[in-house]
Amino acid sequence: MYPSVKLPEQKHEADKTIINNYIMYYIIPEKIIKDKKISPNSKLLYAVISHESFDYMCDKTNRWFSDLFGVDRKSISRWIGQLDESGYIRRKTKISKDEFGYINYTRLIVIK
Repeated sequence: MYPSVKLPEQKHEADKTIINNYIMYYIIPEKIIKDKKISPNSKLLYAVISHESFDYMCDKTNRWFSDLFGVDRKSISRWIGQLDESGYIRRKTKISKDEFGYINYTRLIVIK
């Protein structure tokens, strides 16, 4: 048997990529790896978006991604913009109104 490993304490939602002693792996398609128009961080973000997608749609927020990568939300927005401009994802924005005002809700759609 393998020795048991004590996992680090999970402080944030984004730290929960290690679940039940299993480590999550992300896949980056070769066409994205070879694309010189997008940054290496955008390529990593694509892998996470693709992994977190259900039926090609990802509902994670920029804040969730920024916590996961340890960067500010502007960086995440820039990386998503690169992926969108290159045709790897699409942004679908929905604006709804609640008692506090308008909510801008964006869903990311993975283009395979």
